[in-house]
Amino acid sequence: MPMPVSKGWFRLLLASLEVNEVLQWIPPYARYF
Repeated sequence: MPMPVSKGWFRLLLASLEVNEVLQWIPPYARYF
């Protein structure tokens, strides 16, 4: 895989992990948005 694509997927993975951490602090009713 080209390096830019690999870094793109890596950053996307990190972003998804950050989103998961943020969702843990959001009330349950807000997780559906």
